[in-house]
Amino acid sequence: MRPYAVAVGEGFIFMHDNVHRYTDQIRTSYLDQQGIDVMDWPSRSFHLTENLWGIVNGPVPGRQPPPHDVLIIRQASVEEWQV
Repeated sequence: MRPYAVAVGEGFIFMHDNVHRYTDQIRTSYLDQQGIDVMDWPSRSFHLTENLWGIVNGPVPGRQPPPHDVLIIRQASVEEWQV
């Protein structure tokens, strides 16, 4: 994940399902040591997560021109979410 965070650049925020196996001390310490910010996210938010991934992997990449950076992807995702 670290190479991906570096490639995305400043403003990278890691999102996970916030279940116990992802929030244990070892993983939390690793993310802190790597300087990776983690999004505050309610645990057991499966449906919200699935809807978001459906937007990011569905209508957003199909836009013309396709989004090419994080800020444009974010804006497109917000617009699709509000539809």
